[in-house]
Amino acid sequence: MTTSREYRELLRTVGLFLDRGQAAKLAVIEQGHALAVSWEGPAGERRHRGYRAVELERLQAEARRQRRQKCGEGIVHLGLIATSADEKLSAEQIIGQYPFGQLLIAGWGTIQPAIQFRRLQAERNLYVDTFLAAVIPTANGPVIAIIPEEIPLPSATTELRLPPHSLLFRPDELPSVPQKGTYETYSHVMQIWESLHTPFLQIADAQKDPMEKIQAYRRTIRIDYACELAHQKLAAVAARLAG
Repeated sequence: MTTSREYRELLRTVGLFLDRGQAAKLAVIEQGHALAVSWEGPAGERRHRGYRAVELERLQAEARRQRRQKCGEGIVHLGLIATSADEKLSAEQIIGQYPFGQLLIAGWGTIQPAIQFRRLQAERNLYVDTFLAAVIPTANGPVIAIIPEEIPLPSATTELRLPPHSLLFRPDELPSVPQKGTYETYSHVMQIWESLHTPFLQIADAQKDPMEKIQAYRRTIRIDYACELAHQKLAAVAARLAG
């Protein structure tokens, strides 16, 4: 049904709902595309609730929104950028220094440091995000490319050989020093995420076949796990298919 990280986030969201009702002695049973939850109410009575697939999609959307929001409260550093081919960024070192926040990690001609960072983040279940980025040398100086998906870049990558819908920035267009997360930094980071996921959301919207539309929305969510519109539209298509 979900990855282990998504499952933990889903349970946290269910837990928030139950906390409001002073629930105790929680039991959760996964039943294929449904989730059965039972708990003890404040008066000792046993209560039960089931979540169908469509409801789980909505819960997952809320869990991911909360996760992104939590990351935005940490350190925002969009300047973790290799300055030459000789500089090798260490995902282990970066996650030790920035375990909480929103980052941009760009290796020289490679997104591998950012991919490794994401794997460490998932293993340790930390509230920290990073864009997949690479420094691309050009005749006019290096540019920072944010790549939508975990696609290996070819050697001697140029702007013309980047994956479709990559975003390009000059180094001076991104803040080079870490900042404490604020409303302004969160808004800036969210604008980048929106620019990254919008072409894929439009591709999903254009699909005619419901199953292809679902797969395209899921792809959009893989690119930006907190894209609320993709979650909402995915849930709507799933609901129509379920009757």
